[in-house]
Amino acid sequence: MTILGPGERWEQGIDHDPRSEKIIRAMARLDWELCDGALDIEVGGDGDNGETMMYLLDCYFEEEDQKQKTRTPCSYHKGFREDCGCP
Repeated sequence: MTILGPGERWEQGIDHDPRSEKIIRAMARLDWELCDGALDIEVGGDGDNGETMMYLLDCYFEEEDQKQKTRTPCSYHKGFREDCGCP
């Protein structure tokens, strides 16, 4: 399984996964509201730390999505479970 890194995603103009954008924007807001901006998460420009975090989350979500496509659901649990030891 090959996952594109942040630099490759930026060079190819791949849009962020909406889940990544939602999480980082919420973290930036909460950081300022609850922690006085201790993490100084900035979103909105190429190369800022929020952008880098979004790219990393994009990689994470792509990896997780690929795992889901290759897994066989457990007939007992009627779905996917990481801890399922069923045959």
